[in-house]
Amino acid sequence: GTPAALGRTLAAGEPAAGANQAAVVSYGFWQRQLGASPAAVGSTIRLDGRPFTVVGGMLPDFAYPTPQV
Repeated sequence: GTPAALGRTLAAGEPAAGANQAAVVSYGFWQRQLGASPAAVGSTIRLDGRPFTVVGGMLPDFAYPTPQV
């Protein structure tokens, strides 16, 4: 339910096996690796050797919850 700073978040059903892979990147990744460019949306990045289309970037204060062990 957290809004994206850039583009959008993942839609229902993303990622689905065999579907085009979509990625939402962190604010820091967007700044450092993608040059803070709005054109990053729609670009392709490789994760574990597989292509993912960047669909959005999160706000700087967003923190992904980590599982409690």
